[in-house]
Amino acid sequence: MKQAEFIEAYTRINKFFQECLELLQENSVESLLHKIALKASSFSSACYCVCGILNSKQEYTRYYISGFTPVELDFINASESGIEHFLGSITSDQPINTTKIRDFPKIEEFLTEKHLYFNSLLYVPIFFSGEKKGCIILANKIGAAHFSAQDLSLVETIAVYAGIAINNAVINEWMISREQILSKRNEDLALLNELAKLFATSITQQETIVEETMQQVMGYLDIDVGEFFLRDDENPDLFQMVYKEGHTLATSLFGFSTVPFGEGIIGITAETRRNYILSQEELEIINQKKATSVSLNYAVCVPLISNDGVLGVMCLATKLVKGSEGSINLQFISSIASWIATLIQDLRLTKQQKRIAILEERERIGMDLHDGVIQSIYGVGLTLEHARLLVNQNPEQTTEKIKIAIDALNATIRDIRSYIMNLKPARLTNENLIQSLRRLANDFHSNTLVNTEFHPVIEDINNLSEEHVNTFYLICKEALSNITKHAHATKVDISFYEMADRYILEVDDDGAGFDPSTERKATSHGISNMYSRTKNMDGNIELKSNPGGGTRVLAWLPKKNNKKV
Repeated sequence: MKQAEFIEAYTRINKFFQECLELLQENSVESLLHKIALKASSFSSACYCVCGILNSKQEYTRYYISGFTPVELDFINASESGIEHFLGSITSDQPINTTKIRDFPKIEEFLTEKHLYFNSLLYVPIFFSGEKKGCIILANKIGAAHFSAQDLSLVETIAVYAGIAINNAVINEWMISREQILSKRNEDLALLNELAKLFATSITQQETIVEETMQQVMGYLDIDVGEFFLRDDENPDLFQMVYKEGHTLATSLFGFSTVPFGEGIIGITAETRRNYILSQEELEIINQKKATSVSLNYAVCVPLISNDGVLGVMCLATKLVKGSEGSINLQFISSIASWIATLIQDLRLTKQQKRIAILEERERIGMDLHDGVIQSIYGVGLTLEHARLLVNQNPEQTTEKIKIAIDALNATIRDIRSYIMNLKPARLTNENLIQSLRRLANDFHSNTLVNTEFHPVIEDINNLSEEHVNTFYLICKEALSNITKHAHATKVDISFYEMADRYILEVDDDGAGFDPSTERKATSHGISNMYSRTKNMDGNIELKSNPGGGTRVLAWLPKKNNKKV
């Protein structure tokens, strides 16, 4: 071989391998198929080329064809048996170089149907790591009756590089797809984070929660129309529309603002607890109302499910661009609906707890008024009654009694004002419990002339908590009031002492007594208050009495969780 011929051959070979190496630089599968087909056709001088790759199901779904005229392409695309059928007609794992097309009945049938004519055919499978990735099919050698062995060798070399390039391109596509999925998930998480920030705010109205959440969701998902229904608090079998956006109707797109459970699309969604995707017929009925700026082609109703059942239904409708039908992630929308349901349930539970707290506070205030203010007024009444009896016999003592009554009324007024301000008797503010109990004993003696003694035995009175002080004070006051009303006693002993684990208050009288099993009823408000107060602090009341044998009230409270005051 002459030097010039050698250089020319070397140049051609070098160019060929440079062309093959270019395949490895291509990351797009479509562009890669295009280049494989062009290079295989160019180096083999083929009139036609079909190059395709297999998917995971070993089906040809992506391919590139070259060399066919527009008329021939029309014939190829005129029926269902297109290029995929042609590519799948040869399943050999070995190269084929032939002019005997009749030896391949499926190919001959395809050519006849498409009005094509092949006089020669070169088939080369594409492999990578022993796995078939696709194939290259060339037909009708230009300037010759058949493809040569050199043509086969060149195309086989192209197929080797093509196998590597196809594997790389598929991996690259997978990575891009994964990045897109991760990016979309990050965007989804960003929305959920924004919703979480919204949920963390001190929103107290569920309508505000719905409005702000729907605005976030509709903006993020690019939704045209949104509606929101919530279960009625008063009538759980009804769902009320509380939000609408994107249409001009006064009612819902479905024709109502209130829907019973189990009726209509909203009621069925609530009853079945499943997402409801509207059919095209149902969408057409909505579009006929001409209430939206776009013609809707997709709508879904999503139930809001909580531990208490279905709290509501979220409806989203839009016009999807052709090919974007899969862009609506129902699982993600269902997750948002679950978040909203949880927040609304928490809000409703908080409101219910507040209502219960208000009722309990009202009951506590009633107990305090009964055991405090009312008993003080009752004591004033006894003092005035005593003054009335002395008015003729001892005017000076009468004047003293009236003065005591006035002082007691002024103290009661201060108590009432204090209750209004901070719900605590004013006289307890500047006294410790021993001083308050001693004052109660002295006031009781002054008002009733009953011999009254107070016996405190406690090491450090300052260790008692504010709750202990208030509870013992009011229980003692109620016990003394009951003695005044019912006992007709001549002697009362009040004791306050402590044990290792508790504080104890005893009030004993030698009065008429009663049978606790028959005479203590639930309507006895004072006794019920005493029991309630001790139970609220994990203590108890022991009531002992016999007809004619006096009465003992023993109240105890535990020392645990004691806070100094």
